[in-house]
Amino acid sequence: MTTALFLLLLGALQQYLQRPPSFVWAVGYTALLILAGWYFFKDGSPLLDAALGFYAWGYFLTLRRTGWTNKPKWVAVYLLGALVPTVFIYIYLFGS
Repeated sequence: MTTALFLLLLGALQQYLQRPPSFVWAVGYTALLILAGWYFFKDGSPLLDAALGFYAWGYFLTLRRTGWTNKPKWVAVYLLGALVPTVFIYIYLFGS
């Protein structure tokens, strides 16, 4: 759930500020994941954090390219794109 919340927060900030490129937001997202993993769980998975960082880069780039011109499409990308990693993590953890 933390991954989705961080993606939603940074996705909205990126769309509002529009200044740094999308890879800067992805690096910030990865840093947040690493810090949250170390603080809350006293453990972290660098491989998972790197994979989610690359996903975040594509997510932020897609959000930026979608833009505000087509608001329903942007909202769909914004919400569904943030839920995809959470769904895959839950499938991995609770699936057979």
